[in-house]
Amino acid sequence: MNVALLTRAPDEMRTRLKAPDPRAIAAPSSYDAAARTVEAVVATDTPIKRFGVGEILVMSADAADLSRAAGGRMAFLLNHDPDRPIGTVAKVNLKNGQLVALLRFADTDEGRKAEGQVARGELSQFSIGFRVNSWNQRHSNSATDTIRAVDWELYEISLVAIPADKAAVVRSLKGTRMPPEDDETLTLESQPESNTAASATARRAERAERSRVSTLADLGRRAGLEQIQIDEAVENGTTVDAFRIVVNEALVARQSPSFSAVRVERDEGESRVRDMALEIRRALAGGEAPLAPSAARYRGLPIVEMAAEVLGHRGRIPHDVAGREEILRRAFHATSDFPLMFETATGGHMAARYASALPTYRQLCRRRDVSDFRPAPYYRPGDFPALQPVNPEGGEIKYGTFSESREYMAVSAYGIGISLSRAMLVNDQLGAIADVLNHSVGNVVAFEDRLFWTLVLSSAGAGPQLQATGRGVFNTTDGSLAGTAAAVASSSVSLGRAAMRKRKSLDGLFVQSEPKFIVGGPDKETEIDQLLASITPESAASANPFAGAFEKIISPEIPGNAWYLFADPQKVPTFIYSLLDGYTAPRLTFETPFSAQGLRAKVEHDVGFSAVDFRGAYRNAGA
Repeated sequence: MNVALLTRAPDEMRTRLKAPDPRAIAAPSSYDAAARTVEAVVATDTPIKRFGVGEILVMSADAADLSRAAGGRMAFLLNHDPDRPIGTVAKVNLKNGQLVALLRFADTDEGRKAEGQVARGELSQFSIGFRVNSWNQRHSNSATDTIRAVDWELYEISLVAIPADKAAVVRSLKGTRMPPEDDETLTLESQPESNTAASATARRAERAERSRVSTLADLGRRAGLEQIQIDEAVENGTTVDAFRIVVNEALVARQSPSFSAVRVERDEGESRVRDMALEIRRALAGGEAPLAPSAARYRGLPIVEMAAEVLGHRGRIPHDVAGREEILRRAFHATSDFPLMFETATGGHMAARYASALPTYRQLCRRRDVSDFRPAPYYRPGDFPALQPVNPEGGEIKYGTFSESREYMAVSAYGIGISLSRAMLVNDQLGAIADVLNHSVGNVVAFEDRLFWTLVLSSAGAGPQLQATGRGVFNTTDGSLAGTAAAVASSSVSLGRAAMRKRKSLDGLFVQSEPKFIVGGPDKETEIDQLLASITPESAASANPFAGAFEKIISPEIPGNAWYLFADPQKVPTFIYSLLDGYTAPRLTFETPFSAQGLRAKVEHDVGFSAVDFRGAYRNAGA
């Protein structure tokens, strides 16, 4: 079998000037000279990035309205120019995340010229014009979100030199027949093969492998996975079942903002603004982030010069403050994309700093996000029912039940205003801007830590009351509070460790709540260091059994002598922290355009902390 090859265009304008891939200029075998037609993939569901957001056209009959192409009424254009028709769209079809079209060239000067370029392989790429009636937004825990066009209408198809969708190309297939409506596979050009059993086995293996690769690509695209993740799964031989698990874990909540516009796909102006945002974000990070190849042309370029380029400013950039300030004011007030670019860059920097922070609550809490501001139930399942003996005669298996308790978790909204002075912007002081943003992130993280410890220390140290027990998290009845206050020492810590290991689940089975962290305030840090110190003993009896046994966490939020033991929250959680679905970091939004006072912005964040169990923690009031 000779599998069809889809050539891909480079990502951005600069690299398009490099020598073309020789595969992309071969005469396409799908061109039919007698019928004057060519078959092409004109669009796919591949995400196309715009300002850090991946736009996806959903390729399904429910999402795509192709009615304008019925009866050969749709125009086939050159470079989206309605005054330059070069033919008609004979047929379109949706297959495996692709929009495939049969295109017929017109018997005109423009049509014959374009036909010759396609026949010779000089032009082989396509783009579409369409209207989106409804979007569906998907937020990711990664750095990239996606918006999906779930209701869109095809207006025209164009032959172009530089497409937004790199997979929109002439199909290298024999003939111009469209795939049957019920056929979910690409038509491939068959080559003679021997009829031996070995070749039959090879064909079956080839079909199975092709099916695996196609299914992985389809699943990955629909889940919004990065192409590198799909490629790694293909190269590693990942099975379809195993990849479905990866896909299911990657799916996140969706929201549906409403947009409506007729537009042609991305142009160089949009790529330029995207690259500017990448470079500003890299500069805000002190140059620590890797330089994006597409953004290299903006390396070290002052903000005011970026603003001038977006505005289409001609001439030299003014050296006086008034002139530079005027350019910035126009850029932030204009209908250009400069305000969005700057907000994307600064907001992305804040999100990266927030993700890299390691406050104490992230080590001691399990994360569970919620979909809205209402209290959401948290179910703590009991153990899997114990195995029962099977009846040796009938082979009957008895059924057990799960026990469970329920607590609640919720988030609250918080916010604060910040400002970036006009001097920072006019003087291109990205270091000063980064300091303001970093300070804001530090305040958010410190605020979160305070919220957590306020909850832990509530009720005079007993912690919040659990619905399952009617008691605070730390109490002597459940063995989560030491009966006698003691300093951090081998004897007192040994009692705490033993108490945690003896914890039982709702079904009466031991939960293996092994302490992982020892936690205290500044007044207990020296005692904790002594407990964990590794020394060379004179005898086995004098060895320190706790040398390196726990991870130390010191929080200035813990007053006095109290100290704690905590289990791994991923195994036995005691506290939960929650974010609002889709918002994985504080959000930065500029409230007013650039003015004489600079830029004002608001930082918003939604977070909450809840107690869900007592089995993963132990408290000693200390001495």
